[in-house]
Amino acid sequence: MSRPVEIVDYAILGGGMAGLTMAQALVPTLQPGERLAVVEPRKQYQHDRTFCYWDVAPIAADTCVKHRWNKWLVRSGGKTTVAKSDKYSYSYVPGDAFYQQAVSQIENSEQATLMMNKSAGTVKKTSYGRSHVTTSAGTLDAKWVLDTRPSPELVEAAETLQHFVGLHLRFDKPVFDPSTITLMDFDVSQEHGLHFLYVLPFSETEALVESTFFSANVLSQETYENYIHDYLKERFGVTESMLADAELVRMERGVVPMTPKCLAQPENPAWHKL
Repeated sequence: MSRPVEIVDYAILGGGMAGLTMAQALVPTLQPGERLAVVEPRKQYQHDRTFCYWDVAPIAADTCVKHRWNKWLVRSGGKTTVAKSDKYSYSYVPGDAFYQQAVSQIENSEQATLMMNKSAGTVKKTSYGRSHVTTSAGTLDAKWVLDTRPSPELVEAAETLQHFVGLHLRFDKPVFDPSTITLMDFDVSQEHGLHFLYVLPFSETEALVESTFFSANVLSQETYENYIHDYLKERFGVTESMLADAELVRMERGVVPMTPKCLAQPENPAWHKL
C-alpha cells in the first residue's frame, strides 16, 4: 500500500529553534486555505538547550526570556574588557519555555501541524514546480521547503567542530556577579584546541558555566567537567567542598560542524536550506 500524499504550502524540516521560530513567524501570515507542516523526529520536547541572543529586533521568543544582561566581559592574554549596552541586552531563553510557547502556537492554529516523532527523508523537485518530501508518515507535496537539518555536505566538509558541555549549578553561598556575563574567557588551557569558558550568572549563587572548544575532536564528558570545575576554583574561588555540595540543576552539550567552504545551493527554487 502506498503512503498518503499531503498537500501543504510550507514544509519545515526540523523542529528545533530555527524551525519553530520560522513556524511562529509564518503561522500568523497564513492565508485562508494555506497549510504548514513541521516535521520533527523527537518524541517530546525537553529542557535540552539554552537559547541566547542579542535583542536587536523583536521575535516571538522575547516573551520567554527569563534573564537579561546589559554587561559582558571578554578575557584574553591577561586582559579583561568589559562592555555595556543600555539599548541591547543579552537575553536568555530556557529551551523548555521556548518549546512550550512555539508548540502551543502551532497546535492552536487550524492551518498548521506539528508532526512529532516523524523523520524527514529526501526532498525532490516535481515537474510542476513543487517539492516532494518523504517522511515516515507519508509524502508532503510542498510549495516551499525550509530544511533546517544539518546537511550531509556540511558535515562532510566540516574542518572543525564547535563542541561544548554546560553545567547549570546552584551553590549555597554567593559566588557570581549577576550583573555581568562572561561571554568568552580565553585565559584557560588551550591544550585541546581553541578553548573558552562562558558564564551566565542567574544570581549570586546560580549560573550556567560552559566549556567550549573549536577543534577537530570531541572530548570526554569528564574532560569538559574538569575544566569547568577548575575554572570555578581559579576564577571564582569555589572550593572542593562547595563543588561537592553544589546542586547540578541540569547539563547540556552540543556539537556543531563548521566550515569556511561555500556549499552549493540546491537547484530546486522551492527548497530553501536554512
